[in-house]
Amino acid sequence: MKKIYKFEVECVGCGQRKAYGDSYYHYIVKNLCDIDYADSVIKNFCTGFLRKAYEPEHMPSPFHGKITSFKKLSDRTWEYKTEEMYTG
Repeated sequence: MKKIYKFEVECVGCGQRKAYGDSYYHYIVKNLCDIDYADSVIKNFCTGFLRKAYEPEHMPSPFHGKITSFKKLSDRTWEYKTEEMYTG
């Protein structure tokens, strides 16, 4: 079985907010497919493909990216934010 996923991704912001600070990433993800995917499918796309990150309680180590926000903004649009610890 073949599936085609179509997402539009906008990087709203990324970088460090201060010198020697943690890196942050902020994305807006829109589902452009005919199929209305569950939130879990969109979250798997974000965490597995867009920017690898984990829920804070499931992080393998403090140096992995952590999800700071994943929420649905509208019917087919989500916001995804992550942070990664500064390692100097």
